[in-house]
Amino acid sequence: MKKRFIILLFSLASACFAHAQAYENIYGHFQFEYLKLSGLFQPPIYATAGRPGAIGAYQFIFNTDLGLLQYSNGVTWQTINQINLAATTLKTTTYTATTFDYNIECTGTWTLTLPALSGGGAWNVFNNGTGIITIDPNASETITVGGISALTYTLNPGDAITISPRSATGWFASSFSAAGTYTPTVTNSGNATGTIAPQVSHWHRDGNQVTVDGIFTLSAVTSAVTTAVEITLPYASTITLFTDIEGLATINGTTTNWVSGFIQGDNSSHLALLEWLPLNTGTSAIYFHFVYTIK
Repeated sequence: MKKRFIILLFSLASACFAHAQAYENIYGHFQFEYLKLSGLFQPPIYATAGRPGAIGAYQFIFNTDLGLLQYSNGVTWQTINQINLAATTLKTTTYTATTFDYNIECTGTWTLTLPALSGGGAWNVFNNGTGIITIDPNASETITVGGISALTYTLNPGDAITISPRSATGWFASSFSAAGTYTPTVTNSGNATGTIAPQVSHWHRDGNQVTVDGIFTLSAVTSAVTTAVEITLPYASTITLFTDIEGLATINGTTTNWVSGFIQGDNSSHLALLEWLPLNTGTSAIYFHFVYTIK
């Protein structure tokens, strides 16, 4: 009877060990601490000289020479207490994030691929260059920013986001708030003449929502004829509908009379299109305000 009881205990211990290893392999190294503290998982024990030569055969071992827990990063054995979760990894070309990354600083124009959602992971990603970083989840998995889910997300210069698992089908990236200035390019799309002189404009971004305010001057060729200009955006966006950009403008037609114009999206140029009926052909100051969603 005693022998059977010992065998039963050994079987239960083996099952718990196998179960813990399976969970560790599925959910990644961050789950190890929970399993270790709960007593469900004990790592293999080796001296330095006896560690497995095939890196990756075990993710965790206890090194008896050092008296420390170590993990395999696929190349070498690393000591757990030397992991610095505040460390920043600088990447300059196409890269696939791993669960061992934490802060990823990017420069250049390239694609940062996320691993399969089932493997877990969380990252702070910062575009510290002048190029565009495209964040591309695995396969058909999505990334949600500012309530909008998409297969990819564009990280513009100066942008930073935090990425974490959202659901079984996608990642969540926390939105951020930023503000700044830019001088837009304003081009004639009908009945404008002379020099178009845009001033420094102001923008505010909250997640994927951008608000723009600015002023420029121009002259109309003919009064009471639809006049149109296109205004560049501080953050590029794929405009598919005219309602993707919405706004208004106020134009000083004379010293005492003002007219209004409307702003909408142009799905061919992907810019903001402003139209109005001028009261005269003299130089006018145009004050504009519009909002749009980065897509």
